Amino acid sequence: MALFAKREMVFKTVGGAERWKAARKALKSAGVRGVEAAAYEKEQPTCGCGAKVNQEFLGPYGRIDRRVYYISVRLEDVQRAKSILLEAVGAPLQSDELVLPKPREVSGWRRKAEDFLNRCFG
Repeated sequence: MALFAKREMVFKTVGGAERWKAARKALKSAGVRGVEAAAYEKEQPTCGCGAKVNQEFLGPYGRIDRRVYYISVRLEDVQRAKSILLEAVGAPLQSDELVLPKPREVSGWRRKAEDFLNRCFG
């Protein structure tokens, strides 16, 4: 029964939701069964009042994804899953570095305003 089967983690990343989704899709399309794919919060919010607003989550390009995404497979499928993941999402399969979003394009108006403010106050 797959519920009580021993599993091994083959993919782990912090903040890489797109890579995690691509890895899940690749394993599903390859027919690997018994895949456990989940995510959890790496850090608890600093506020205990229920607001759950942590200013560290807010970056210059929006909310920083600090969730830990992982995929575990059954022991008999580990080597096959690692080769599939290496092809689909590339190396490293396990990574603890934070994957930041790509910076947004700064509009011309904002660039002019920042230049003006830097000349006046910087």
